[in-house]
Amino acid sequence: MDVTHAEVQRELLAQYQRFRRVARRLNRSLVDSLDSEAIDEAGERLGILKRGVLIFDTEDMATVLMDYAIHHVYRDGRNAVARYLETHPGPAESEEMLVLRGLADVRYSILHVANVFRGFAVEMDDFLRGERLLLIDVALSSTASQDFVLAGNVLCQGTFWMTSGAALPLSAQVVRTLARPIRQSFGTKPEDFRHLSRARQADLAALVIRTCLEKGMAEHIAYDEPDTRWGGPHFHQARRRALDTIEPSLAESRASRLGRNDPCPCGSGRKYKVCCGRR
Repeated sequence: MDVTHAEVQRELLAQYQRFRRVARRLNRSLVDSLDSEAIDEAGERLGILKRGVLIFDTEDMATVLMDYAIHHVYRDGRNAVARYLETHPGPAESEEMLVLRGLADVRYSILHVANVFRGFAVEMDDFLRGERLLLIDVALSSTASQDFVLAGNVLCQGTFWMTSGAALPLSAQVVRTLARPIRQSFGTKPEDFRHLSRARQADLAALVIRTCLEKGMAEHIAYDEPDTRWGGPHFHQARRRALDTIEPSLAESRASRLGRNDPCPCGSGRKYKVCCGRR
C-alpha cells in the first residue's frame, strides 16, 4: 500500500476519523467504569498517590492516570476493556467491536519518528520491538520532526495504528535515563518485548511514565487531535465523576487531610503551603 498516494491517505484518514469517534465514546464509558480502587492503584504505581491523595503536577496528568488505569490495572486477570467486552458484546465486524479488539490488545511502546506525512500520519520506529508503524495522528503529523520520541499505548486497526489517548514525549535525557533500567528489567532483544505479558507491560508503562514525570515531561503531553483531550468537556465530566468516587473528593481530601503547615505528601520535606499547595 502506497501511503504517499493522496487517494490512499484520504481513505485511511476517513476510516481513522470514524474509529477515533468510536474510541472517544468508548473511552468515556471505560472511564466511567473505573472505581476508586483502580484509580488509587494506578496513582500509586505512577507515583502520584501520596498518603491517599492524588497529586497532579498538571491537569493533563488525569488523562495519563485514566489511560493507565483502563489498560494496566487488572482484576481477576481482566482490565477495564476486557470487562467491557464481556458485558457489551456487539456485532463482530462493527466498528465498535473492531476498536474494542484493538483496545484489548494495546501495547505500550517507545516510538521514534521516521517519516512525516503532513496533515495525515507519521511512520514511527518502535524502539523496543524493532518494527515500523504507520501511526495516523493529524496533530502529531503537523508538528513532529524526525528527532521526536514519544511513549504510550498504541493499538492496531488493520493497516494503521492509533494511540489510545494521550502520549508522553521523551527528551534525549529521558531516553538515556530509561535505557539501563529497561535493559535490566525487560531485555535487550526485540523478541523480549514482543512477548511481554500484560503484567510486564504494565510494569514497563509505569517505569516510563514515572521517569517522564520526574523529568517534567507531563508539561508536554501530546494528544491525538487538537483540543480533544478524550472528547473535550465530556472527558473532564467523566474524569470528575471517576475522581468523585474517592471519599472525600480530591479537593476536599486535600483540605481535610492537610494543614498548610503540614509536611507536603509529595515527600519533598517542605511544608504543604510552599510546595504542592501552591499549585
